[in-house]
Amino acid sequence: MTFLQELSQSILQNTNVALQETLIVLPNKRARKMLQRELAEQLQQPCFSPAILSIDEMIHQLSDYALGDKIELLTVLFQAYQSFEHSQNETLSQFLSWSESFLHDISEIDMQLADASKIFGNLSDIKELETTFGKEQLSSNQQRYLQFYATLFNLYQQFNQKLDEQKLAYEGKIYKDVAENLLQYAQKYTFKRYIFAGFQTLSPSEMEIFRYFHENHQAEFYFDIDNFYKEEFIS
Repeated sequence: MTFLQELSQSILQNTNVALQETLIVLPNKRARKMLQRELAEQLQQPCFSPAILSIDEMIHQLSDYALGDKIELLTVLFQAYQSFEHSQNETLSQFLSWSESFLHDISEIDMQLADASKIFGNLSDIKELETTFGKEQLSSNQQRYLQFYATLFNLYQQFNQKLDEQKLAYEGKIYKDVAENLLQYAQKYTFKRYIFAGFQTLSPSEMEIFRYFHENHQAEFYFDIDNFYKEEFIS
């Protein structure tokens, strides 16, 4: 029997909560379609379907932020970057050479619920050590290079401030927002049964979200992993 067949049986065997009062959260949209098909095959009569969402769909529903597309985010980032003195002589082409990587990196930082000030502070220290080691005097280009890294955390802050004003966000910011504000956001849902299934690895922000639903809504978990890790998560 496949994992989805076992999951479908478990969902349908519990008759204490109506299917339409059940929310099932899966890793992706493909898994959602497969589970819908499996449930339809096992149901003996017509009935209301449970709500089935991918984890991304759930997070985006809960957050008050809208996910910005790449062009929107880069535009806001460029506006924030222009407030720094060392950006004045930088062309748009130069900005684009590093800005997409910056977006990716800060999204990962927020997804991991990491301390951005420490990460960018450590990065700045490393760059300064690499650049100044064995040198008595730095060129103007080297000074601008170090200034760039020294202001990355300030750029991160100003960028997020501008996004907050527009209620826009990148992916990691949305996950962090939900993880840190679940007491408020979870009120949007009125389901009586919550099921999270098929996950193998979790980011810290996802872990916080899962933990909240476990502790406050007795959520059920069907992990496609060893029992050892499941026990570690729910202990």
